[in-house]
Amino acid sequence: MKSTSILAVLFDMGGTLEDIHFDDALRLAATPGLKQLLAEHDLDPGLDVPSLYAVVKAGMKSTAYGVKKLSLNCPRTCWSEYVLANQNLPSDRVAAIGEELAFYYEMHFFQRTLRPDAKELIETLFAKGLT
Repeated sequence: MKSTSILAVLFDMGGTLEDIHFDDALRLAATPGLKQLLAEHDLDPGLDVPSLYAVVKAGMKSTAYGVKKLSLNCPRTCWSEYVLANQNLPSDRVAAIGEELAFYYEMHFFQRTLRPDAKELIETLFAKGLT
């Protein structure tokens, strides 16, 4: 039997090296920034903050469904065809800032903390030459 060496270790940050927390209060508090981001691109849907959060929350649920069905493949599609699809916004312009919207969502709609053993794990992998 041929021996195989590990050449690389890849991590999905969420849940592997970090703990993730979110709740409605955290996400509602992050929504004004999302509203501002949309406004900066002249894409304000004209919703108050609680209503915009409700749209995002419902849209992300439908996005999760899209991922399970393998019909969703990028932030452009997520935001233009799912999350903000029914907000009378030009879908091509929403798609154009999909990456920016997704980055904001990932950075502000979740509280991320590095797991206590993450540093030791990375140091161990580094010591074994797996960097």
